[in-house]
Order: sequence, then C-alpha cells, then structure tokens
Amino acid sequence: YQTKRAGITCCGEVGSSPGVLAAIFGLTDIQLRTDAGRLLEIRFSGKTLKPSQDFAHVDVRGDIPGHKREWRRRPGVLQTV
Repeated sequence: YQTKRAGITCCGEVGSSPGVLAAIFGLTDIQLRTDAGRLLEIRFSGKTLKPSQDFAHVDVRGDIPGHKREWRRRPGVLQTV
C-alpha cells in the first residue's frame, strides 16, 4: 500500500516460537533487517496473542521496495528481489 502519511507499507506475518512472540508482542519499536540489508519496522496489528501461537500479523514500514518490478511472487510467498 502507499499512503501520503506513511509512504509504502505492507502487512504480513511474523513466525517464531510462542515464547519469543510472547516476549515481543505489543512492542512498538521492533526492527528487522532482511538478508538483502533492508531495515523494516514492524508493528503487531492484532490485539491479542494466544499462548501457543507461533505467528502474529504485522504491519510493515521502512525500506520496502517501492516499485512493482522489485517484487516477485512465489506460491504462498511474496518476496523482495
């Protein structure tokens, strides 16, 4: 998505062990660095997390590729190139 206020944003899921997700769920200053060196800011979009849940929905901002040519689709996965 592209918005005037936030620029390019997207959404997805972050997966990890339930303990790790429980420890970071709700934090507002989480950053992830991709293998390609992009720095992404993630924010959990869900209100709750079940104790055994190993994934969480997130909104993503930051160094997201801004042109459609920079994205490729693989079955079930959208990746940056």
